[in-house]
Amino acid sequence: MKILIIIILPVIYTYNTRKKLKKRQNKVKEVWIKIESLLKTRNDVIPELLELTEKYVVDDKTLVNINDRRNNILSSKNRKDKMANSNKLTNELGQLFAIAENYEDLKANSEFLDLQNKIHDTEDQLNKSKKKYNSLVLDYKKKINVFPSKIVAYIFKFKPVEIFEEEIEKHKNKDLEIEDS
Repeated sequence: MKILIIIILPVIYTYNTRKKLKKRQNKVKEVWIKIESLLKTRNDVIPELLELTEKYVVDDKTLVNINDRRNNILSSKNRKDKMANSNKLTNELGQLFAIAENYEDLKANSEFLDLQNKIHDTEDQLNKSKKKYNSLVLDYKKKINVFPSKIVAYIFKFKPVEIFEEEIEKHKNKDLEIEDS
């Protein structure tokens, strides 16, 4: 009887741990899919925004940079590159919107304002999704790196997932700014 218990308990533990790891892994994938969808939504709006803005703005450098960043996101093969390019695109779009403040006709254009609002809404959703993604990744990493679940993770080849370092740095900098105030 004791031998049976000694065999069954590890099997049950392994099964439950694998199930929990798979669940965490799937949550990370789900949020990543949402992030990719939001990136696609933003990328679909950008050509229209650039076309409209070109009629008003003489600063071609920012427009070219935005288009280049968009193309870099579309051609990125991994999450890290995609998000790094996305963060750069966010900065470029911020510069474009700052430049647009100098053009009264552009600021008054309802189509421009609609596109700007779409991008801002998408950016807000992206930021929330990236925070959720990072939280889920940290939870998942913690679980696959703690004994004894680390053994189950190794056996079933659960791999760590990259976290968005840029997001962590942003939050650290904000925390420092708050403390300095």
